Amino acid sequence: MADVRERWLSGRAVSLHAAALVFVPGCALAAWWQIGRAQDGNQLSYFYSVMWPAFGLLALYFWWLLIHTDYDNVGLKGMRRQQAQAAVADDAPGEATSPVAPAAAAEAPAPAADLQRPTGRAVRRGPQDLAQEGAGRGPSGAVRRLTERGLKGALFRYQLMANIVGVLIIPLFLFFFLHLAGAGSFTLELAVFGVGHGYLYIVYLIAAGFLALKARLHIPWIILMFAAGLLPGVTFLVEWLVVTRKIQPLIAAQATDAAGTGVSPAAR
Repeated sequence: MADVRERWLSGRAVSLHAAALVFVPGCALAAWWQIGRAQDGNQLSYFYSVMWPAFGLLALYFWWLLIHTDYDNVGLKGMRRQQAQAAVADDAPGEATSPVAPAAAAEAPAPAADLQRPTGRAVRRGPQDLAQEGAGRGPSGAVRRLTERGLKGALFRYQLMANIVGVLIIPLFLFFFLHLAGAGSFTLELAVFGVGHGYLYIVYLIAAGFLALKARLHIPWIILMFAAGLLPGVTFLVEWLVVTRKIQPLIAAQATDAAGTGVSPAAR
């Protein structure tokens, strides 16, 4: 009962409830407003009427995941706690291990098959042989990184979308302020960059949200990542801050933990 109360009624949980209760109905009202504009003849509003419900569904999805996220045992905080516990356990007196077994393993002869040299003349392979050998090795490096699981894969997808969204929003703001200054209508440019940025921003939110969940980032960092995609130039700054302040220390902690336990960080 105490765990359930802590999960649903803690200060962090109440703030998440309040944010969801404000944001999700706001998305519903914005979608209804765009539907009304579309019925009045604004064709672009059809695109935005689909976009706002997507924002609301994403908010509900991440609200549920954040409510069920344990920040004390996972992420950088959890990794540091595990390392501290392991250091205390290493300092504690334990049973002395016998050095006989490692010495015997070191003196054991290698298998005969490993000592034999290959016989026969070496065959030189041409470019066609090398191409055929590499044909079945799987996807390219970029595709492999894009579909990679774990923290590094989530980081690559976030950085990719942050750069795409950060580049797209610059001409969008440029044409918007030129329109306000009376330099022209720029209707086509605003429509293309506005709709393109809007739908790609949804993908950016998904990438940033999953990275935040993988790294167990706290709510202020998540809000900062989400808001950065709406301001030109801020996307790149926030991406640099998140990577250097949060993700790189976590990856280093995972590598240290994997070196001690023999578990690959990619499996986390």
